[in-house]
This record gives sequence, C-alpha cells and structure tokens, in this order.
Amino acid sequence: MFGSGTIGFYSLIFIALALLYRADPPSRKRLGLTAFLALCSIAGLSAVKLLGGDASGGLAKVAHIAARLLAAIAAINVAGVFAFSVVMPKT
Repeated sequence: MFGSGTIGFYSLIFIALALLYRADPPSRKRLGLTAFLALCSIAGLSAVKLLGGDASGGLAKVAHIAARLLAAIAAINVAGVFAFSVVMPKT
C-alpha cells in the first residue's frame, strides 16, 4: 500500500518521537500532538488509496495534499523539538 520511502519516513518520525519523548519530558505534550499529526497523515494517505489513489481527481487530490502537509508539519515539529530542546536547551 505504501512505498518504501513512505514507510521509512514514518518509521524515522516514530523512532525520533520515541527517543525525544524519553530524552525531553517537558516536550511530551508537543510530541504527543506530533504523533497524532503523523497518524492522521497515515490515515489520510490510506483514505486516498481507498478513493482511487493519486489518479483520481477532486477530493482525493485535496486529501493527498492535506495528508502530505500533516506529515511535513510532524517532521518540522520533531526537528524543532530536537533542535531547541536537545541541541540548544535553555540553561
């Protein structure tokens, strides 16, 4: 259903979430929201496949764009928590 690149991307997101969840307890609320965004993205991509894939028009294309946008937001949140909570923490 999903390509190897997509599976690798989401695997990386969830592994990073698990490691950051353990490493930075104050950011757990944000990381939980990020996990929810990634799960919504996976659900959106699954719905697009059920609607006929990328070849379909209209709602399928909008849902595909929205799912990819949610995935991008999740990746940016993971990078932000890593950068600002682990690499450059407040002292």
